[in-house]
Amino acid sequence: MRCTMCGKLNEKTAGLKRIVEKTAEECAKIRAAWLNGSLVNPEVTPDPWQDVDAVFAVNDMEPFLSDVSWLSRFGEAAIIQTPDDGVLSPGRKDRYAFLMQFTDGTRLDLTFCLVKDAPRIYREDSLVELLLDKEELLEPAEPDASSWYIQLPSNEEAAACWNEFWWLAPYTARGLLRGEMLYALDHLETARRMLRRMLVWRAVYERGKPFNPGKSDKWLLRCLSEEEEQQLKHTYPQAEAEAVWDAWREAAELMEKSAAALPYAWNWQEAEQVKQLIADWKAAE
Repeated sequence: MRCTMCGKLNEKTAGLKRIVEKTAEECAKIRAAWLNGSLVNPEVTPDPWQDVDAVFAVNDMEPFLSDVSWLSRFGEAAIIQTPDDGVLSPGRKDRYAFLMQFTDGTRLDLTFCLVKDAPRIYREDSLVELLLDKEELLEPAEPDASSWYIQLPSNEEAAACWNEFWWLAPYTARGLLRGEMLYALDHLETARRMLRRMLVWRAVYERGKPFNPGKSDKWLLRCLSEEEEQQLKHTYPQAEAEAVWDAWREAAELMEKSAAALPYAWNWQEAEQVKQLIADWKAAE
């Protein structure tokens, strides 16, 4: 990560990056190495919390996975996760990652892949900086965020997003009417993801070019007016019935406003019928 004042790498992260590079250079089993992620993204404003995303291409992953004591060279780990074990969710078959948060505040996401898969995996992400290539399989490239840009949706994608938002609304209402708060909040969260998708599409349309909203749409608020920003934030309510009702109404209003700014044929009758259904349920409560 670079210091926001001088453009240089944070000292701790620079040290971690050097260890990654040195490990790849000195270990004969590591045949290629590259960086991904925000560290090489020219569009990202650096801060002290960026992590190092690195990939090592090897001919055999087993020696690196069977004894992980060697990972201590990168620092003292506060916590390590290995998502490709597939315990909580399906793991990837063509690579294996160690996600490491260190006690000094730095973080390293280190992924292993086979040399035979390296050219394909290397090309998956436009945010890539080649560190070394002992096999001469990979082409150095200037990192850019183009593979993360969002385009305007097809008519089918837009209609599906609109439909999903309104389809979920009665679920939230039923949860509130039954006093099932977690159920209501869960469906509101899913609906809000559709709202955020619509807001990102609107940002793309208004900018006239693709847009990278960042992970979890973290840069979306930059594209909203102050009023819209507050409105979106109000869709994240406390776990109280009236607050959730208000959050849903805010979400519905912002969804309609955003959709109206886009050149698609929306099913407005569908939205009105759902709103009336919920109003009738609420009135009869």
